[in-house]
Amino acid sequence: MSICEWARSVQGAKGQQSAGQGLPCEVVLAQSIDWSVHIDAYLFSAARVGERYVALVYGDQSGVSSNGMTVATPPLRCVAEREGFKLMRSAKGDHYVITSEQGS
Repeated sequence: MSICEWARSVQGAKGQQSAGQGLPCEVVLAQSIDWSVHIDAYLFSAARVGERYVALVYGDQSGVSSNGMTVATPPLRCVAEREGFKLMRSAKGDHYVITSEQGS
């Protein structure tokens, strides 16, 4: 079973339709992890530029960005890594999960 098939089965077990709504499987997997903090957004295909990232955003809790939009983050620092994903925090206290990173 591929990682994407597994992600879809995890989401199906939760009774959610995220995989069917066009979310990348990495985002679905990252959403299934208990991060123990409120996640403000998931960043897919993130490219680092200094302390900032440019990425496609999914699950933006502010409602400002739609799924799949390109965003630039404020400066972020890594506070945890789990299952290949990075939990990032801004100086303001927002939490982002990098689900895939270019060049890593």
